Formats: sequence, structure tokens, C-alpha cells
Amino acid sequence: KDGFLLAPFGGDEFLDYGAAASSGVPPFWDEPEDIMWNQEAEPCGQERFNDLTGVDSLMAPVVGLLVFVAVQFLERNGP
Repeated sequence: KDGFLLAPFGGDEFLDYGAAASSGVPPFWDEPEDIMWNQEAEPCGQERFNDLTGVDSLMAPVVGLLVFVAVQFLERNGP
């Protein structure tokens, strides 16, 4: 998935993580303090996606109905 149609849900899995904020290791790793990521010095801004997954699934029955009605109309009345 390329993230083109992600729904704007509130869960953390829908955050736009983007590029890494730092090359340091996460603070929960057992590593020396000098290579740890300092969250105050290098904040990681995360915005929510604004795309709408599911629009294609919601529109598919509508498009199917329109095609069905058009074909039925053309079979009944001719082109």
C-alpha cells in the first residue's frame, strides 16, 4: 500500500511517521547515553494522514448499480 487512501482514524498506526528525526537509538534500548536519541532536542512531529481509504469500497456498489441500470436501459430501449 502506498498510503494514498488511508483513512483519518485516531489510532497511532495511522500517523505519518515520515523520515527519522534522529540517527540516535531509541531511549528504551540499553545503550550508552551519548548515542541515545534526545526527544527534547530533536522532536519528531507526527501528523495524521488525510486520505480516505474506503471511498472506493463505498463507491463500488453505486458504480455497479449505475452500470447495471445503463445496461438494462440499453437492452430494453436499444442504443
